[in-house]
Amino acid sequence: MMFSTQTLKAIQTLLTEEFSQRLESEAITAHEVEQALQRGLQEIGQASLGEMLSMLDEQSYETEELCECQQIGKRVSRREAQLLSLFGRVKYKRSYYQCRACGRRWIPLNDKYQLRPGRATHMMTGLLGLAGVTVSFEEARQQVMRYLQVEVSANTIRQETQWIGERQSEWQQQRSPKQKKNKCHPSYPGVCIPPPPPDLDCKHINYCRFKVLPPDPHGFDGDRDGIGCEVCP
Repeated sequence: MMFSTQTLKAIQTLLTEEFSQRLESEAITAHEVEQALQRGLQEIGQASLGEMLSMLDEQSYETEELCECQQIGKRVSRREAQLLSLFGRVKYKRSYYQCRACGRRWIPLNDKYQLRPGRATHMMTGLLGLAGVTVSFEEARQQVMRYLQVEVSANTIRQETQWIGERQSEWQQQRSPKQKKNKCHPSYPGVCIPPPPPDLDCKHINYCRFKVLPPDPHGFDGDRDGIGCEVCP
Protein backbone atom coordinates (compact mmCIF):
# COMPACT_ATOMS: atom_id res chain seq x y z
CA MET A 1 0.00 0.00 0.00
CA MET A 2 1.14 3.53 -0.85
CA PHE A 3 -0.53 6.83 -0.06
CA SER A 4 -1.25 9.04 -3.05
CA THR A 5 1.12 11.79 -4.10
CA GLN A 6 -1.70 14.30 -3.65
CA THR A 7 -2.22 13.32 -0.01
CA LEU A 8 1.49 13.49 0.79
CA LYS A 9 1.79 16.79 -1.07
CA ALA A 10 -1.09 18.25 0.93
CA ILE A 11 0.60 17.33 4.22
CA GLN A 12 3.88 18.79 2.98
CA THR A 13 2.17 22.03 1.95
CA LEU A 14 0.50 22.45 5.36
CA LEU A 15 3.79 21.88 7.18
CA THR A 16 5.82 24.24 5.02
CA GLU A 17 3.15 26.96 5.22
CA GLU A 18 3.21 26.87 9.01
CA PHE A 19 7.00 26.83 8.97
CA SER A 20 7.03 29.92 6.77
CA GLN A 21 4.77 31.73 9.25
CA ARG A 22 6.94 30.72 12.18
CA LEU A 23 10.06 32.06 10.46
CA GLU A 24 8.58 35.55 10.49
CA SER A 25 8.57 35.67 14.29
CA GLU A 26 11.04 32.98 15.47
CA ALA A 27 14.70 32.14 15.07
CA ILE A 28 14.68 28.44 14.15
CA THR A 29 17.68 26.16 13.70
CA ALA A 30 17.95 23.26 11.27
CA HIS A 31 18.11 20.85 14.24
CA GLU A 32 14.84 22.25 15.62
CA VAL A 33 13.18 21.81 12.23
CA GLU A 34 14.22 18.15 12.06
CA GLN A 35 13.04 17.50 15.62
CA ALA A 36 9.70 19.20 15.01
CA LEU A 37 9.14 17.18 11.83
CA GLN A 38 9.98 13.95 13.63
CA ARG A 39 7.56 14.67 16.48
CA GLY A 40 4.82 15.84 14.13
CA LEU A 41 5.06 12.88 11.77
CA GLN A 42 5.24 10.54 14.76
CA GLU A 43 1.99 11.92 16.15
CA ILE A 44 0.35 11.60 12.73
CA GLY A 45 1.55 8.01 12.36
CA GLN A 46 0.50 7.06 15.88
CA ALA A 47 -3.03 8.39 15.54
CA SER A 48 -3.48 7.22 11.95
CA LEU A 49 -2.22 3.67 12.47
CA GLY A 50 -4.61 3.05 15.35
CA GLU A 51 -7.55 4.48 13.43
CA MET A 52 -6.70 2.56 10.26
CA LEU A 53 -6.40 -0.76 12.10
CA SER A 54 -9.81 -0.14 13.66
CA MET A 55 -11.25 0.67 10.23
CA LEU A 56 -9.69 -2.47 8.78
CA ASP A 57 -11.42 -4.54 11.44
CA GLU A 58 -14.76 -2.77 11.06
CA GLN A 59 -14.87 -3.12 7.28
CA SER A 60 -13.50 -6.67 7.09
CA TYR A 61 -15.75 -8.49 9.56
CA GLU A 62 -19.50 -8.78 10.07
CA THR A 63 -21.54 -9.38 13.21
CA GLU A 64 -21.32 -13.10 12.38
CA GLU A 65 -18.28 -15.00 11.11
CA LEU A 66 -17.67 -18.63 10.24
CA CYS A 67 -15.90 -20.62 12.95
CA GLU A 68 -13.33 -23.37 12.31
CA CYS A 69 -16.01 -25.90 13.24
CA GLN A 70 -18.05 -24.60 10.28
CA GLN A 71 -20.69 -23.15 12.60
CA ILE A 72 -21.52 -19.48 13.00
CA GLY A 73 -19.74 -17.42 15.63
CA LYS A 74 -21.16 -14.11 16.77
CA ARG A 75 -19.36 -10.88 17.57
CA VAL A 76 -19.39 -10.39 21.32
CA SER A 77 -17.78 -6.96 21.35
CA ARG A 78 -15.14 -4.73 19.81
CA ARG A 79 -12.32 -4.56 22.32
CA GLU A 80 -9.51 -2.03 22.55
CA ALA A 81 -5.92 -3.23 22.39
CA GLN A 82 -2.49 -1.64 22.22
CA LEU A 83 0.58 -2.24 20.05
CA LEU A 84 4.10 -0.88 20.24
CA SER A 85 4.86 0.59 16.81
CA LEU A 86 7.58 2.69 15.19
CA PHE A 87 5.43 5.70 16.09
CA GLY A 88 4.97 4.72 19.72
CA ARG A 89 2.09 2.96 21.46
CA VAL A 90 -0.99 2.67 19.29
CA LYS A 91 -4.54 1.88 20.40
CA TYR A 92 -7.03 0.16 18.12
CA LYS A 93 -10.32 -1.73 18.33
CA ARG A 94 -10.86 -5.26 17.07
CA SER A 95 -13.83 -7.61 16.92
CA TYR A 96 -14.06 -10.44 19.43
CA TYR A 97 -16.11 -13.52 18.45
CA GLN A 98 -17.46 -16.58 20.21
CA CYS A 99 -18.91 -19.76 18.77
CA ARG A 100 -21.66 -21.33 20.86
CA ALA A 101 -21.37 -24.63 19.04
CA CYS A 102 -17.77 -25.41 20.01
CA GLY A 103 -17.02 -22.68 22.53
CA ARG A 104 -14.14 -21.24 20.53
CA ARG A 105 -13.25 -17.58 21.01
CA TRP A 106 -11.15 -15.66 18.52
CA ILE A 107 -10.11 -12.25 17.21
CA PRO A 108 -9.80 -12.56 13.41
CA LEU A 109 -7.91 -9.30 12.87
CA ASN A 110 -5.11 -10.42 15.19
CA ASP A 111 -5.04 -13.90 13.67
CA LYS A 112 -4.99 -12.72 10.05
CA TYR A 113 -2.33 -10.05 10.44
CA GLN A 114 -0.37 -11.70 13.27
CA LEU A 115 -0.92 -8.79 15.64
CA ARG A 116 0.18 -9.37 19.21
CA PRO A 117 -1.70 -7.09 21.61
CA GLY A 118 0.59 -5.62 24.22
CA ARG A 119 3.67 -6.45 22.12
CA ALA A 120 5.50 -4.84 19.19
CA THR A 121 4.38 -4.66 15.56
CA HIS A 122 6.26 -6.60 12.91
CA MET A 123 8.48 -3.65 11.90
CA MET A 124 9.14 -2.56 15.48
CA THR A 125 10.03 -6.11 16.50
CA GLY A 126 12.62 -6.25 13.72
CA LEU A 127 14.15 -2.97 14.84
CA LEU A 128 14.23 -3.94 18.52
CA GLY A 129 15.68 -7.35 17.68
CA LEU A 130 18.44 -5.76 15.61
CA ALA A 131 19.28 -3.36 18.44
CA GLY A 132 19.05 -6.18 20.97
CA VAL A 133 21.75 -8.28 19.32
CA THR A 134 24.02 -5.32 18.58
CA VAL A 135 24.41 -3.75 22.03
CA SER A 136 23.19 -4.47 25.56
CA PHE A 137 19.44 -4.23 26.14
CA GLU A 138 19.89 -1.06 28.20
CA GLU A 139 21.99 0.57 25.49
CA ALA A 140 19.40 -0.48 22.92
CA ARG A 141 16.66 1.14 25.02
CA GLN A 142 18.60 4.40 25.08
CA GLN A 143 19.18 4.33 21.32
CA VAL A 144 15.51 3.70 20.55
CA MET A 145 14.57 6.64 22.76
CA ARG A 146 17.22 8.87 21.20
CA TYR A 147 16.48 8.18 17.55
CA LEU A 148 12.80 7.17 17.52
CA GLN A 149 11.63 9.12 20.59
CA VAL A 150 9.78 5.99 21.68
CA GLU A 151 10.05 4.88 25.31
CA VAL A 152 10.57 1.13 25.68
CA SER A 153 12.01 -0.88 28.54
CA ALA A 154 15.14 -3.00 28.34
CA ASN A 155 12.96 -5.99 29.24
CA THR A 156 10.69 -5.31 26.23
CA ILE A 157 13.73 -5.35 23.94
CA ARG A 158 14.85 -8.60 25.58
CA GLN A 159 11.40 -10.17 24.99
CA GLU A 160 11.21 -9.13 21.33
CA THR A 161 14.79 -10.25 20.64
CA GLN A 162 14.03 -13.60 22.24
CA TRP A 163 10.80 -13.90 20.22
CA ILE A 164 12.72 -13.39 16.97
CA GLY A 165 15.26 -15.99 18.04
CA GLU A 166 12.51 -18.50 18.79
CA ARG A 167 10.82 -17.90 15.42
CA GLN A 168 14.14 -18.31 13.60
CA SER A 169 14.77 -21.54 15.48
CA GLU A 170 11.32 -22.87 14.52
CA TRP A 171 11.89 -21.90 10.89
CA GLN A 172 15.26 -23.65 10.83
CA GLN A 173 13.76 -26.77 12.38
CA GLN A 174 11.05 -26.82 9.71
CA ARG A 175 13.66 -26.54 6.98
CA SER A 176 15.98 -29.15 8.51
CA PRO A 177 13.95 -31.68 10.53
CA LYS A 178 16.98 -34.00 10.69
CA GLN A 179 19.43 -31.36 11.91
CA LYS A 180 22.29 -32.43 14.14
CA LYS A 181 21.84 -32.40 17.88
CA ASN A 182 24.80 -30.07 18.41
CA LYS A 183 23.10 -27.22 16.54
CA CYS A 184 23.90 -23.71 17.81
CA HIS A 185 21.47 -22.69 20.55
CA PRO A 186 19.41 -19.52 19.79
CA SER A 187 20.15 -18.13 23.27
CA TYR A 188 23.63 -17.25 22.00
CA PRO A 189 23.31 -15.29 18.73
CA GLY A 190 26.61 -14.30 17.16
CA VAL A 191 28.46 -17.37 18.46
CA CYS A 192 27.85 -21.10 18.06
CA ILE A 193 27.30 -22.91 21.34
CA PRO A 194 25.35 -26.18 21.31
CA PRO A 195 22.50 -26.83 23.75
CA PRO A 196 23.04 -29.11 26.76
CA PRO A 197 23.85 -31.82 27.51
CA PRO A 198 26.55 -31.42 28.54
CA ASP A 199 26.19 -28.33 30.72
CA LEU A 200 29.03 -25.97 29.80
CA ASP A 201 30.87 -23.30 31.78
CA CYS A 202 32.76 -20.29 30.44
CA LYS A 203 36.03 -22.19 30.76
CA HIS A 204 34.74 -24.81 28.32
CA ILE A 205 34.17 -22.44 25.38
CA ASN A 206 36.32 -20.14 23.25
CA TYR A 207 34.04 -17.09 23.49
CA CYS A 208 33.70 -14.20 25.92
CA ARG A 209 31.49 -11.11 26.25
CA PHE A 210 28.87 -12.42 23.83
CA LYS A 211 25.15 -11.71 23.59
CA VAL A 212 22.88 -13.92 25.71
CA LEU A 213 19.11 -14.31 25.40
CA PRO A 214 16.72 -16.24 27.64
CA PRO A 215 16.47 -19.06 28.57
CA ASP A 216 20.32 -19.27 28.68
CA PRO A 217 20.44 -23.06 29.37
CA HIS A 218 24.16 -23.02 30.25
CA GLY A 219 23.84 -20.10 32.68
CA PHE A 220 26.57 -18.01 31.04
CA ASP A 221 24.79 -14.76 31.98
CA GLY A 222 24.75 -15.00 35.76
CA ASP A 223 23.81 -11.35 36.40
CA ARG A 224 21.22 -11.32 33.58
CA ASP A 225 22.53 -8.20 31.87
CA GLY A 226 22.45 -9.82 28.43
CA ILE A 227 26.23 -10.45 28.24
CA GLY A 228 27.75 -13.89 28.81
CA CYS A 229 31.21 -14.79 30.16
CA GLU A 230 32.12 -11.17 30.79
CA VAL A 231 35.65 -11.98 32.03
CA CYS A 232 37.84 -13.01 29.12
CA PRO A 233 40.65 -15.51 29.81
